Amino acid sequence: MLNMINGSIQSELSRFFQVIDDSPIAITSVTTVAFCKARKKLSYTAFKALNACLIDTFYKSSQVKNGMAIGY
Repeated sequence: MLNMINGSIQSELSRFFQVIDDSPIAITSVTTVAFCKARKKLSYTAFKALNACLIDTFYKSSQVKNGMAIGY
């Protein structure tokens, strides 16, 4: 959910499970409906906390001056 989705939800779920299973095919199967139902149960505060952590990690690990990344 945090990545930019390039395909359908089902294709992204299959790709995700291929990666975590370290397999050329997705062994675990999750339907789009099940994913959407589970997503509704997530609190928006989790995404706010993840975003804050991402921003904090970026600024700690990158050379940043006046809000601009150096060397890009």
